[in-house]
Amino acid sequence: MKRKILMIMPFENIYPPRNGGMHRCFHVFHQLSKYFDVTAVTHTRKEDLLSGTASYPAIARASVYSTYDEIAPKDIFSFLPARTGNALKYRFIIKDLNRNTDSSFLKMYPILNKLLSRQQFDYIILENLQLTYYASWIRKYNSKAAIFFNAYNVESLLAQRNVNKTATQQKEADDILRVEKNLYKIVDGIFCCSQVDLDIFTEMNREKIPLGYVLPNGIDTTLLTHSINISPEQLNNILFCGSLDYEPNKTGLLWFYKTVWPLVMQQLPGKVLCVVGRGNRQDYHDMLNDPTVNFIGEVEDVEPWYRKCNIAIAPLLNGSGTRFKILEAMSLGNPVVTTSIGIEGIESVNEIHALIADDAIEFANKIIQLTNHPGKSSLISSNARQLVETKYSWDIIGESLANYLAIAH
Repeated sequence: MKRKILMIMPFENIYPPRNGGMHRCFHVFHQLSKYFDVTAVTHTRKEDLLSGTASYPAIARASVYSTYDEIAPKDIFSFLPARTGNALKYRFIIKDLNRNTDSSFLKMYPILNKLLSRQQFDYIILENLQLTYYASWIRKYNSKAAIFFNAYNVESLLAQRNVNKTATQQKEADDILRVEKNLYKIVDGIFCCSQVDLDIFTEMNREKIPLGYVLPNGIDTTLLTHSINISPEQLNNILFCGSLDYEPNKTGLLWFYKTVWPLVMQQLPGKVLCVVGRGNRQDYHDMLNDPTVNFIGEVEDVEPWYRKCNIAIAPLLNGSGTRFKILEAMSLGNPVVTTSIGIEGIESVNEIHALIADDAIEFANKIIQLTNHPGKSSLISSNARQLVETKYSWDIIGESLANYLAIAH
């Protein structure tokens, strides 16, 4: 009999995935559906989530419950004004008078309450940190299930690096850190994007986390075809692709533009920096008015922009996890120039699979080197694709995860 897994995915618009987090969430869901009896609870419409069945047929085997499709049952709290009723209902459920109302959990509660009271699961996977608060409530129904937290990042590192925090933001950052330091008391295991992240969580929790597993981000190599982009026009274009609101991306891109880009332009004055990504543009005013920057913004499909460019940059100075956009560029054939932090979690070799530089002069020199030597650019491109196919294909990652879960609990 297949082991039973409950995935709690408190997100809207999981499919088609439009950022690295949703990409990870969907593909873990897909891979687990191949090997286990999976039940998923989500805020994404069931119809939308299962619209990927043609490309990912295994998800049709999963039982999907969407808060969008479910009608919340009437109860005594329904007769009160919505805000008051929700606040009272939430505190009644969790037995905590001091915690702010979690509307996301309230939407999922009727579904979770029914599923957990009627079924026994072997594994329960929590797809964000906030859900770990409800681990003790879950255990009242499924005491024998192993609860795993799927950590997309070390959230406390991102929160603490916001140097302009208000008092409220500082409190939120402290709260995140407190939760992450006590995960060993809350969950049975953690999935981390990289060994670096797992080591951080292990140290935070004084080596008391029962189960830790490196579940790297991956790429669907069957959908992304590799190409060598070394025409004169492609060599002229450099690509940055990523969420413009994500703080590590914003910090890194602005650092690149202010310190690296001028050095590149001195040697290669015809270069064009193409910026693709969704998010607020107000922090990029200078770039928007720079004729050497093609600020494209959000697009429906990023692949054509990878095809128009040779080099892809990931100038990350902070953050954690595995960078999906680097794997995406490697899969499509764009040689990547990034930092040591950017390449964390990807088992690559400098000058073989990617070029790594941690200061402005070195970063600029790597770009100039690839532009002036198309043969090296092609070699890096081919090596990177081979790396992705052998280590970062979702099919390979999924099989390894299934083997782990078959014996972990």
